[in-house]
Amino acid sequence: NLLWRCFGAKGIVALAFWLGSIYAEQIRAEHKSYPFLEVVGEPGAGKSTLIEFLWKLLGRRDYEGFDPSKSTLAARARNFAQVAGMPVVLIEGDRSGEDKAHAKGFDWDELKTAYNGRSVRSRGVKNGGNETYEPPFRGAIVISQNADVSASDAVLQRIIHINCDVSAHTQTTKAAAEKLERMAIEDVSGFILKAALAAGDIMAAFSAGADKYEKLLQASPDIKNLRIIKNHAQIMA
Repeated sequence: NLLWRCFGAKGIVALAFWLGSIYAEQIRAEHKSYPFLEVVGEPGAGKSTLIEFLWKLLGRRDYEGFDPSKSTLAARARNFAQVAGMPVVLIEGDRSGEDKAHAKGFDWDELKTAYNGRSVRSRGVKNGGNETYEPPFRGAIVISQNADVSASDAVLQRIIHINCDVSAHTQTTKAAAEKLERMAIEDVSGFILKAALAAGDIMAAFSAGADKYEKLLQASPDIKNLRIIKNHAQIMA
């Protein structure tokens, strides 16, 4: 209720994606893909408050994400390989102006293979042979920044977009946001345990819902792209 009061439907969509990220591997095993989430909006719209609260649900405090523009290729690859069944959050990834030399080193197209759970980077193993190391991507990707992602259509089609703005901010939402920020991690980190214990029920409900919502979205004359239909059906499920 507090999340709803603070962020409305956008908060619930973000929470649904966060829950889905715990099951990203199972979802990909069945549906071959799991979308990316982009939380974008003007400064002060509440993106950091939302994401830091969602991290508390997984037992991680005072953390939002990492900036890919300020990371080397090896560091980015390790960030993606470190976790399973958890989101990897990229913050302010396409900032222009500052750090241009580093920013040139990051291309959103690097993420394409993560959509299907494949490795985002391959490297050779130093043993004199032909072996390569390609760890699969087992998590989910969240992008949080002030400007929309500027990338190829192939990448943009893999993204669920949430636009945050300050137009709905009131004293009520401010009070709710402050409560979310002050909430102790011990009061909400049981979320991940409850989610794990309900795995069978959640995956059964997801499978039934994904088929139902795909048919519902396909019936809309305004949506032609099958990947976009699939992505949004998964989040609805």
